[in-house]
Amino acid sequence: MLDTSEHSPLFESSIPIAYYSLLRSVVPTMITNQVYLLIGLLASEGKTLQLKSLVDLIADFVYFKTKEIEELSKQGYPHDRILDLTLYNVTSLLLVFLPDHLDPHLLTFILDLLDGYKPEDVVVSDDTSGTKLELELEETLERFQASHPDYQTYLNLDPSTISNRATKLCKQVTKKSMALSYSSSLDPTKLTVSFIKARTIKVNEVIPDLTFNFPLFVDEVSDWRINYVQVAHKLFPYLSPDMTLSKWNTLTIRTQLKLIYDCINQDSAEKVTHEILLPYITYINCWGEYIEFLQTVFEQTLQDSQLLASNLSKLKTNDFEVLKVFQQNDSNCYNRLVSLIIGTGYLTSSVDLSLCLMFKEILSFILNVSDDNTVSTNSADETIELNDWKEKNLSEVIKFSTMVPTKNNILKLRTLLECCEKLYASNLSVFQLLNLQFTSDSQIQLLELNKFLANEIQYCSSERDWTSLLNTLNWFLNDTQIFSQVSKEEVNILFFKLFFSQSHDYHVFFRLIIPQLVGVHEFNKNPKYASIILEHAWSLYGAASNINHLKTLLSHFHDPSIVTNPDIIPKNTNNVSQNSQLQSLISAFESISQRFHLSFSRNFQPKNLLLLNNGEDPIHVIVRILESEESSYKDPGYLVDIYENLIIGFSDSSESSQLLKAQFADLQILVQLKCIEFSLVRNDFNYSYQHGLELLDSPSSIIQQNWIVFFQISKYIDEDSSENSKILIEKQLSILGKLLLHVPTEFNVPIVEQWSLLNKDLERIKGDLKLRNKRVVRESNARANESLESRFTRALTSSATEVLKNQTAQNLKVDLGQAQDKFSNMLVNGLGWAIGATPNNR
Repeated sequence: MLDTSEHSPLFESSIPIAYYSLLRSVVPTMITNQVYLLIGLLASEGKTLQLKSLVDLIADFVYFKTKEIEELSKQGYPHDRILDLTLYNVTSLLLVFLPDHLDPHLLTFILDLLDGYKPEDVVVSDDTSGTKLELELEETLERFQASHPDYQTYLNLDPSTISNRATKLCKQVTKKSMALSYSSSLDPTKLTVSFIKARTIKVNEVIPDLTFNFPLFVDEVSDWRINYVQVAHKLFPYLSPDMTLSKWNTLTIRTQLKLIYDCINQDSAEKVTHEILLPYITYINCWGEYIEFLQTVFEQTLQDSQLLASNLSKLKTNDFEVLKVFQQNDSNCYNRLVSLIIGTGYLTSSVDLSLCLMFKEILSFILNVSDDNTVSTNSADETIELNDWKEKNLSEVIKFSTMVPTKNNILKLRTLLECCEKLYASNLSVFQLLNLQFTSDSQIQLLELNKFLANEIQYCSSERDWTSLLNTLNWFLNDTQIFSQVSKEEVNILFFKLFFSQSHDYHVFFRLIIPQLVGVHEFNKNPKYASIILEHAWSLYGAASNINHLKTLLSHFHDPSIVTNPDIIPKNTNNVSQNSQLQSLISAFESISQRFHLSFSRNFQPKNLLLLNNGEDPIHVIVRILESEESSYKDPGYLVDIYENLIIGFSDSSESSQLLKAQFADLQILVQLKCIEFSLVRNDFNYSYQHGLELLDSPSSIIQQNWIVFFQISKYIDEDSSENSKILIEKQLSILGKLLLHVPTEFNVPIVEQWSLLNKDLERIKGDLKLRNKRVVRESNARANESLESRFTRALTSSATEVLKNQTAQNLKVDLGQAQDKFSNMLVNGLGWAIGATPNNR
């Protein structure tokens, strides 16, 4: 039963995607949308009789619209994106919503509808015909609603709602139809066949009687049932229980091939190959796709000889049935398959006994069934360009001329496999053997030597291990021809690089490897060896979390018993020894890490120093230190030492080169200038003043170039400072006075202007200071007078009170108030006397 609720996709509102550029005649109307929804409702309820009656009535309208859309498609309109009552839209609606359990005979009306469409009999150029059919459709709908009032609730809605629901339903149906492989072809014959297949896939069973009235379709549909549907049903027991024909149909050909291929095991190989795999490939005609699938499978198992042997064994099933069928049906694909087998044999990473025998057996069969057309005497059969193999995968290698399935190429591979079987018990691959024995390219041999050494070096942990490896390498070089194209120098360089990439045992390197592998004399003749060591030292500096290994390496490099010729040590463009550069960087790193705690790097490492410089003037490193460490400006001498080491360490840069030519003459001044700048930032004016005066007493071009630093001292203002403004300005004036002796003439104006401003400020401060001093004197005297009168008053009051307490009542009959008046008079007279006042001058 179709869901007709308000939340059903059938009736859910949405904004329709309309093709506004289409002609007005193909825009769905209210009537066509209602009929479309009605068909969906009836189909979901399985009411085939009503559907047949309705479909018969609207058939002419459906044909007209189908023809109309067909004509428009010739003008570029997408015929499968228009919501209208076309054959495809109506039949796809029936396909999706008709229940699966219906008897196939009840569906013949759909085939009748499809078979009744004759495009040549439908005329769409006459507008009258379309209007007439539209009116007939409306009458048909009205009659249906009158006889079926239950559907009026779902159909008598406003046009916008009906349109939205019809559009939403159409999108849902189109999506599900595509999942069932129902094609939107305009050809009625193809559409009929596609519908039969889609219905079969949907109900997940074979329907033998569905086409009894349509003999023209019997052969095509019957072949499809036998070689696709029935084959799929034979496969399903090997797959998951919930696998159905509809699910199977949604899978890509590659996925289907993989599922079939995975079912081929030791117990089912013969049956699956004969009854499922080959009939499927033959019907689908996917020979090329199967080869591409095998290519992926082989490439994924090149590193696993057991899995590769298992995959190859599937080609042997039923006496090489797959190879035989390929050869019989498609010779080009057969040749591609043979090329794939040859390429896999060359690229397999190792050939154990079982894999070697598997390859030889398959190649022998191919040779036995090959005819003269596959045999070639082309010179490409005799030559393999080893450079072409570098970094190539299987898909690229099988395109080489040496992979062409000729008798010579097949014999060549089989011979190489026999060599692997007899001569190598270490799983040496065919390609490795070919490369080592037949190449004249030293780089290929060097590559194989690299593989050998890289594998062996990682297991060396003692001098005995290293001695054993050196003896083995010397045997390869002196007693065999396998690495004959590689020079002794190339071998030594390769060994050096591999050693440094995996070991830090520099004692073994200098005391054992150099004497035994190279020889001390030869080592001191060839600067390439020292270059490799220094190259490793640089990489070690850039990647190390500490410099212990680097210091150990350089200490051995200074051993006079090993490095007897200092000229072999490489120099940079400024003729500075790279060894000296590294030593200087080590010193700079240790000085920074031991003295400063840089806020921008919690764990300061050697590589951080390289990143800080970033190819610029090393003074930028000093600036970063000053920015990060607040008190670092107070120790310019320490920073100068760091700067000197940095200049040597980074002496390849142009700025550093210029400083080297100056022999560090102005280094101290340059660093001190930076310290003065940052002292101002830290509000340490006294530091900037004192060191600024000292620098101005030493004439230098650096001071002249950086005069603005001293000018900033004269403009310094610190509102929070307790520094006397008069003293501050006097100090700034002294700086300006000396600065005039250094600053270029063209910059005298700002200096003089700042001098004038400071002088005005100084005169104003002096005037303000005089006024303030006078006011302070007056206020001080007033406070002093007030203080004297207050003390005298308290003293007299205290004395009077004491007298009153000691006098007896009999001796003193005077009223207390009178006594107080007398004392008050005495207070006034006494105070006046004390300060020199008389009644006249008061």
